[in-house]
Formats: sequence, C-alpha cells, structure tokens
Amino acid sequence: MARRIAPGQSAGRAWDGEYRAPEAVACGDKLVPCLGGRVSAQPGTYRLKLCWATNLESASGGEERFPAELGPGLACAYRKFEHPAAGVVEIETSPPAGCRVAADCAPGEMCLGGRCSAGCLPHEIPALGGEWNVEIGVPDDAGLFEVTHGADGAVVYTASGEVSSVRYSAGTTNLTLVRREGGLDYRATLYFTLPARRTVAFVGGEQLSVRVVEYPEGERQLARALVIRRSGALALVADNGLGGAALDEPEAIAPFTVETEPVEIVACEQGDCGLRTHRRRIFAAEGSEPLVLEPGTSGELRVGGVTYEAIAVASYSDEVEGCSRSPVLPYAILLAPQDAP
Repeated sequence: MARRIAPGQSAGRAWDGEYRAPEAVACGDKLVPCLGGRVSAQPGTYRLKLCWATNLESASGGEERFPAELGPGLACAYRKFEHPAAGVVEIETSPPAGCRVAADCAPGEMCLGGRCSAGCLPHEIPALGGEWNVEIGVPDDAGLFEVTHGADGAVVYTASGEVSSVRYSAGTTNLTLVRREGGLDYRATLYFTLPARRTVAFVGGEQLSVRVVEYPEGERQLARALVIRRSGALALVADNGLGGAALDEPEAIAPFTVETEPVEIVACEQGDCGLRTHRRRIFAAEGSEPLVLEPGTSGELRVGGVTYEAIAVASYSDEVEGCSRSPVLPYAILLAPQDAP
C-alpha cells in the first residue's frame, strides 16, 4: 500500500526498536530474497531511508492510502540517527530538480511549473465551462453591421452606433446599438458573457465601435471574438479561443498583445485526447511591464493612465491531434471598474 502526503503535510510512524534482516531462502531450485525474523536493534548508529514518487497512476482517486507498485526511479532521502534516542527523528523529501524544459529532467520526466516530475501533479486550474468561460453571440443585425469575409473562413462584423439599451443578467451583457441615417434606424443586438460574471459598464447614448469575428464552419466552427471601443480607446476584448485565437490580427486588439508561453508547462492531466498541457499567457502593452498569468488567473495592466484587467481564462492543448478543438486559448481584457465611465 502507498500513502499520499499532500504538499505541506507531514506523517509520522513509530518504530518499536526491532528490525528484520534480509535473507535468501530456497524457492524450488532458486534462492529468492526474503525478510528474516524480528531482531532487537542494538545500541548504535542507524540510517533512516525515505523513498517517494511524485506521481502514480493509481493515485488519481484521492484516497490517503491506495494499492500501488513502486517501480524504479523513486527519489530517496537518508538520515542517520542514534538508537536508543529520545524524541523524534525527522526526515524530509528533497525538492525536485529545477527545470525549464523536459530536456533538463531525467529520462521519463517532464518539466511542470519549473520542477521535474515523473507525471502530472494535482493543480488548481479551474475547468473551462459554466461561469468560468467566454461566450460571444452572433449579432442579431438589422442593417447596422457591415459584413466582410476574412482569412480561413472568418466572417467579420464591424459597426459603429449609439447605445440604445444595455441589460445585465447573470453575468451576460445584452447590448443594443442604433445608428440613425436618412431618417431610418439601423439596429443590432449582441450578447457576451465574461468569466465569473464580470461586466463592462456602458451608458445609454454613448458611441461605440464594435467588431465581431466568427468562424461559422470548418475546423474552427464556433470560434468567436469581440472588440468594443469607445472614442477609439479599447473598452473590451474577449476571445473564446476555440482552436486558437479568433483575433489573429495584431491591430485588432491594439495596444495589447497576447501570447502563449511557448516553452514551460505549468500543469497537465490525462484526458480522452491524451496528455493535456497547460501554459501561461503573456499580456503586454507598450510602456508597461508584460503580465505573465497562469491559466485561471487575472491581473492588471496600466496603459496611458487607464487600468485594464487581463484574464487568462484557459490555455491548453491536447496531445492527440484532431481529437479535440486544440489549442483552447480563451482570454479577456476589459476596463477595470474604477476606469469605467
């Protein structure tokens, strides 16, 4: 049986002062290793040995004790102590080797979050879905948007208009714009949902420029992105990242750039499409330090005296090509509440 010890936890074991010496016993025509009878330990110096594995396939259930076969490649630590001795003899696991890429680790290990590991480790990256997601609807257009076609089957909607109405409900923003021209009203309604019910405040009557990109068919079907600007200044960028960034034109999200950390893996897990690996996202803008975020986290960037919140919603890819819509790179950049109108 193996015992799980979580990071930061400790475990104790009492020794009754006896040991069993290794022996060789006959088994047919062979001698096989075995443990001999119990012998009382004599006073002297002894060596305590602790061995561990950072990951075991049979450990996925979460139980404290579970059946396991501990094969070769275990890490071990040693501690000498005197017997008889009063008190407790303490021994600790040694930290795993630091790394940048898998080549820095031993054969069969991967580099996770800067440490070598024989397999995936528990992590706290939130699952994509529910309230932790980016969702963008196709505009319900009554003549407001100009529709063009971009690369790889993208359909691009662009428009400018006045906010006619805005409604917030359970994390979803419904926005109606209108443009009056030649005595006629051209309208459109669109909706979007940001992670953890975040919102951007819009005011009735203000002028907005909107750009929506969607992929209605093909390998990137349902990939969508949204950009909203007021007076030319960015108010919101949201990209659901299905199959990669839907906004692949740098000028579309200016003054920001968003990239995926190309080398280091921060977490992984086994799934239906093989090994799923998670990487950090890098948000940058001219005049500010790059913001490096792990998936499922957020941070602030300040540009021209205005504060924005950047959200790395998720950032993962699957090992088996064609099995899933990979990579998945949803993110959002929005005006921080104190800089909303």
